[in-house]
Amino acid sequence: MRMIYRVYFHKMMLLFCLFAITGCNKIDVLKLKYAVKHNYGREFSFSWQKNQILPDSIIYDCDIIERPLTIVSKVSKTLCSECLINYLVAADYYISTFPSDSICFVAIVTKDNKIDELQSLLPDSILHNVQVVQDVEDNYLKKQTIKSVEGMWNVFLLDHNHKIVLMGDPLTHESVKTLYDKTVTDILIKE
Repeated sequence: MRMIYRVYFHKMMLLFCLFAITGCNKIDVLKLKYAVKHNYGREFSFSWQKNQILPDSIIYDCDIIERPLTIVSKVSKTLCSECLINYLVAADYYISTFPSDSICFVAIVTKDNKIDELQSLLPDSILHNVQVVQDVEDNYLKKQTIKSVEGMWNVFLLDHNHKIVLMGDPLTHESVKTLYDKTVTDILIKE
């Protein structure tokens, strides 16, 4: 009888663990669905104080590049300078895969991203498609009407009116990249 209870107990524990794991994933999916539903079509504001980071200078209180499509990425404060440079090079390459100059990439960094170190590593070649902008007082999210979501969901595709079309990071998630590729291509064909 004890043996039956042990087997039953182990099966119940296994089911509980599986439920706990899938339950967490389902919660993340629900959070994501809510964020996408809440943010889609909302206007993204660039009105906060920002500086453009260039290899040789900093342009104070700069304007964001105006193009029909913009990908905006809020870079993690914990990302090291070398990793950030690799991310920016990947962004430049990704943007260059599209056939026109109708899209740009804006990477938003904070003062915690070691701007001096970043500036010394920043190659001139990426400045055509990528704009690195420092959020001077960490007001990026305070100026938005969007819902912040962790990780890859702090990257947005914006249309010419700065309205959110997609969320997710096409540089780090293949399924999101596929969605971005199709959406960007469809939008650029219509223009």
